[in-house]
Amino acid sequence: GSPWRAVAVRWLAHLPTVVAVVLGLAAIVDAAYSELIRPGDAAVPVALRVILRVPVHVGAIIATWFIGEAVGGIAVRRLAWGSGIRRSIVQGVTGLVRPPGLLVLLITSTAVLGAVIVGDLAAGSAFGEVRIAFLDGGSVLERGLSIGLLSLSWAATGVLVAIATAWRSTAWTFEVGRLQPPGQTR
Repeated sequence: GSPWRAVAVRWLAHLPTVVAVVLGLAAIVDAAYSELIRPGDAAVPVALRVILRVPVHVGAIIATWFIGEAVGGIAVRRLAWGSGIRRSIVQGVTGLVRPPGLLVLLITSTAVLGAVIVGDLAAGSAFGEVRIAFLDGGSVLERGLSIGLLSLSWAATGVLVAIATAWRSTAWTFEVGRLQPPGQTR
């Protein structure tokens, strides 16, 4: 099939994400405005304070995004096996709600989230070293090394996330392939 059919399947799988963003956007903007007008604890980053003001809306957006990615991934694989767009979407939803599909979603999402958290912690630590080097009057070498460490931590985060998402894609391919492809017999 054409790549546009695959794009259509991905977009259709993310319709719930669009609905969650549209419904949550007003609350998130209102929370951000309130946080900027009457800030909370200055020790907590502004973005985190906004998220903590509207956790249900942010959680709904993240959850529908993860579900849309999984449904879209399954549906595109089914589309490649010859199913139509509508049938691929239905198979994507049914493939996700089965216990093996939910397990793949849980395990692979945890791996991706773990890679992001590890990378964030490493970059945060490296950024602390950059601040120390620049604010405490470190030498040119110390400043350069601290910036290099920060750059390396960001690059390593990108590699970790790429590995986790590639593994996630492979896991979905194996899960979908484990089932009998449409129109084929065993």
